[in-house]
Amino acid sequence: MRSSRGEVVAVALILALSLFLRLANLDAMVVSDEMRWTCRSLCFQQGVLQKDWASTFRVGHPGVVTTWLGALFIPRNEAGRSSEALATCRITDDAKRLNEAGESSKEVSLRLRQVGNLLFSGRIGIAIFTWLCIVTIFILIRLLWGAEMGIAGLVLAGLSPFSLAHSRFLHVDAVLTSLMTVSVLCLLA
Repeated sequence: MRSSRGEVVAVALILALSLFLRLANLDAMVVSDEMRWTCRSLCFQQGVLQKDWASTFRVGHPGVVTTWLGALFIPRNEAGRSSEALATCRITDDAKRLNEAGESSKEVSLRLRQVGNLLFSGRIGIAIFTWLCIVTIFILIRLLWGAEMGIAGLVLAGLSPFSLAHSRFLHVDAVLTSLMTVSVLCLLA
């Protein structure tokens, strides 16, 4: 199947807009579960760096890819921030007990802000990964059903407000949905 110039332009514009919307203003807010995923990613990252393979096991559900992406995109010990955030994660049992992060409300706020700042870096990994899955979804739909369906699928998958919102969080939902969609399309292809 050859691509027309119009198709190439449309796909490029949709993909550029989709990537921009995923990456723009990632530090606007924090969703409560994201602190847990940041801590899981930090502890996983620390386990890999220290070759302590037992500590890389964090949770027993399909959040492994989310943890890997967080660990890849969270900076390693940037000006000591990672080690301070890691200490907060250990004190709070991977952010399950956030109120135990410090002795005073000021200390709790400071420690949670350190973890939160790393969280924003981890979100980049989720945004890029889900965008790459959308590229794959477009290619597979185009292969299966042609250019028009490929572009329609690209608009629906790449610009859906619900999908966009979830692909901006360090959380399992967008990653799992993207991988499941790619898996079904690969099976069909």
